[in-house]
Amino acid sequence: QVFLQSLGVMSAPEQIEAALGGHSSATANFVQYVLATQVDLLGIQELQRQLSGSNAVARNRAVRGWLKEHKREVLERWQELGFPAAETTEPVWEAKYVVFDFDGVLAVKEVGLMDLEQAVMRAFGGAERVASLQKCLVALAVAGAGLAIVSRNSKHIILRALRAAGLDSHFHGRLVFGWEDYAETMPKSALITERIMAPAKLSEAEVIFIDDSAGNIRDVQRVCAVVHVANKGGMGETHMTELTSWAASQGPRVRLGSTGAEPQ
Repeated sequence: QVFLQSLGVMSAPEQIEAALGGHSSATANFVQYVLATQVDLLGIQELQRQLSGSNAVARNRAVRGWLKEHKREVLERWQELGFPAAETTEPVWEAKYVVFDFDGVLAVKEVGLMDLEQAVMRAFGGAERVASLQKCLVALAVAGAGLAIVSRNSKHIILRALRAAGLDSHFHGRLVFGWEDYAETMPKSALITERIMAPAKLSEAEVIFIDDSAGNIRDVQRVCAVVHVANKGGMGETHMTELTSWAASQGPRVRLGSTGAEPQ
């Protein structure tokens, strides 16, 4: 299956129609939205009780039934429900990119919904490490590098975790790719090539990818530079220095005909 449009780019009505139309990834996204929210509107707490402990088929059926019953109210109260807004602006493509995995790289572990309540500590390892990440991401931006995330975690969880730690401003929403955005059978190398390198007109020397999975590193090293986080607990100061040194060594390049086109 190839997703023609990222769920993170869809408007709220489009996401609802996709879920009601049987789009499994859109429905799974709503399951996560519902489980993550802390409000009690439109019978959502009762729905949360139904979802807890249910299998995927039952969860999807319950969420679609709830959306069908409350479609108009969900649209009207989208933000009040705490559901994420779609990214509406287009990224301006940079001349080089640092592409991060999320779990075990930016984050110190595989991040789940329960980690979002105390994301700074649970997801990112504490305030001191978040400060180091901030310093690294700022240095990369100053060096002219664009930033992207390619993960098998949920885009919804990634964006919420970044926002909770104050790291979200470094990443354009359309360049954060979760499992909702590409098929399970699609390797990360293909996504990086098709969704970042091709539209930005980048060579393999102008992209670096960092991941904690040796398998992903073997896959992606065929298309760009790579950094392997072999240790547990996410990337550390050594990895951050390696990334910032790489970005600083990539001199400015004249971008002819760059229009800041939307990723395909």
